[in-house]
Amino acid sequence: HSATLLADGRVLIAGGRNGGGSLSTTEIYDPAAGVFMTGPSMNVARAGHSATSFANGRVFIAGGEAGRSAEILDLGAGTSAPAGSMDVARSMHSAALLQDGRVLVVGGRDANGNELTSGEIFDTAASAFSTIDNDLKVSRVRAHLRVLFDGKVQIIGGSNDGSMEIYDPVFAGFG
Repeated sequence: HSATLLADGRVLIAGGRNGGGSLSTTEIYDPAAGVFMTGPSMNVARAGHSATSFANGRVFIAGGEAGRSAEILDLGAGTSAPAGSMDVARSMHSAALLQDGRVLVVGGRDANGNELTSGEIFDTAASAFSTIDNDLKVSRVRAHLRVLFDGKVQIIGGSNDGSMEIYDPVFAGFG
């Protein structure tokens, strides 16, 4: 499952697996009250996906066992809407909200379990994905992404060599 800190301090728990397979359900944990509440269902059952919180309270959910699909959960309205398709089916990838409101999605595994060196950008306003022209130097699964003060993104680990790479939104590529 994914666990995403929301702007109001609550935590969205989305998808995952149980004995019957992937889940489309969500729950919201309110630490102030110490309770879990049922959240809106996702359009597709997912495990191994990413979840990225937007400043407006919506949450972008991408990939996982659901393949190339993506959706945006609107927690205030209790709804979910499709949000385009990634170029590559990916699970166990990483995602980060860029300073301009787009979402960087990198690495993971494809539908056959192969590790990926590719990345994509989700354009929130257009609700569409575009591929990044160059590849990571090494494949990365569940890398840690950190957005730096200058807008660049550190892509840390997720590989066997202990390396780090950078995504530069100005250059629109990895380096």
